[in-house]
Amino acid sequence: MSTTFFVDSLGMGIDQSRQYALRHLSPIASLIGLDHGPTASKLKHAIEDVLEHRRHRLIIWRPDQSILGTLLSIRPAREPGFAVLSLTDLDVPMGNLSPDDLIEFFMITRAEAEIGIALYCGLDLAMIALQRKVSPETVRGQVKSVLRKTGVQNQKQLTLLLCRVGLALPDDRENNPFGGLPRDLYDIHQKSED
Repeated sequence: MSTTFFVDSLGMGIDQSRQYALRHLSPIASLIGLDHGPTASKLKHAIEDVLEHRRHRLIIWRPDQSILGTLLSIRPAREPGFAVLSLTDLDVPMGNLSPDDLIEFFMITRAEAEIGIALYCGLDLAMIALQRKVSPETVRGQVKSVLRKTGVQNQKQLTLLLCRVGLALPDDRENNPFGGLPRDLYDIHQKSED
């Protein structure tokens, strides 16, 4: 899920997302809640670069090292003198994978599908084993089966594959706030982030 702003050459932004009514021009750093000086400075210079050279720029904003943070994507707008700033929360799982989707797409078992989704959402094998009340070796065996059935070589490739599948699916997270994870896996994932 991204939030988009239009930014002018003075770094003033207009928020046109669904959550907020159109606002008057405000400094973009304060509009997005960016209070980290070095990142705000990078954003200012990136906007200037985009407006001058009409090329795309990316910045990672990590207010806390325990999270992935937010991707700030700046690109030229169609209108001269404006840039488009999109904010994407990198800690939110992409798409809305469900075990049923993976079972259908890859002909895997429900347990394998749940393990695949848990890996996709950032859980490690030990956390998955703990939640499922099985040994890590059992989870490793199920992961190997998922790798074989999906045609990928390792967990990184599996995660990439699931990200791409997740992006292709409709985003109806409003109906499933757990991002495809079963509720108990979601709770463990949240505790691991705290």
